[in-house]
Amino acid sequence: MRHLASGFKLTHVGVDWLSCSANDRVGAAHLWEVGERLLNRAKLEGERPTRWHGHGYDGYRAGGISVGSRKDSTLVRLSGKEACYEWEHAVSAADNVSRLDLAVDVQFERPVSALAVQLYRDSGHVSSRGGRPRTRTLVICSDGGQTCYLGRRVSDAMGRLYDKGVESATAPAGTLWRYEVEYKRGPALFAAQTLSRAESVEGAISSTVASWFGARGGRVWGFSPELALIQWSRSPTSDANRLSWLARCVRPTVVALTETEGYYRVSTALGWPQLYQGPLQSAVQTPVQED
Repeated sequence: MRHLASGFKLTHVGVDWLSCSANDRVGAAHLWEVGERLLNRAKLEGERPTRWHGHGYDGYRAGGISVGSRKDSTLVRLSGKEACYEWEHAVSAADNVSRLDLAVDVQFERPVSALAVQLYRDSGHVSSRGGRPRTRTLVICSDGGQTCYLGRRVSDAMGRLYDKGVESATAPAGTLWRYEVEYKRGPALFAAQTLSRAESVEGAISSTVASWFGARGGRVWGFSPELALIQWSRSPTSDANRLSWLARCVRPTVVALTETEGYYRVSTALGWPQLYQGPLQSAVQTPVQED
């Protein structure tokens, strides 16, 4: 990121969202106890729990806490301060983590009014691991706030940078920015388990967020990359990645042309030796790669 004010400090580093579940009887009971304790504390703080339903779960919700159960599982969702301070208790009782958001708030001495715009521009010059342009979105609001989204919502990881001061009405525009990375599925579980073992939770989170945005053209703060939960540095494309790209992006076209034009014409166009004359099978399903 270019043209940033030199003076800044981190005002918040932590987990901002957690969705986790437990399937076995003992774990489910333990996770329910964690959620119930948090709901009872919320009641003492003036919150009124309400019924909550979602994804087949039936339970209660109060503030940033949602607790539910179904025949085969117990689910706990935490957001905001509850996620920040209670994530480790929930993860220790869970079998799976389906979503984990890591957040870093940066306060600048002087306003940096176009930070999200600059990230949007810079990230356009950094392609994904598969060589494709990255998916990115810029939102500019009438109240002066702005947000840059990197990646797709369906991806295993996506990031967002937004003016936290404007969003929360707590700081002048351009002075308080939030960097956030949202992990889902396998990466969420891996990051949560690794974070539970980290010697410095704040160091691991800040380094991971910095590494994630840095790999996409964003500003990298001066934290040790060794602390990152998941390394996002760009590495040479492996043969496995090339084969994955070939199966995902090229094979469907080759299969379709073979069915309409015949194997001989397709193999001649590709320069293949005439060793196999049978039909190609339909394209196989391949894992969706993160943008």
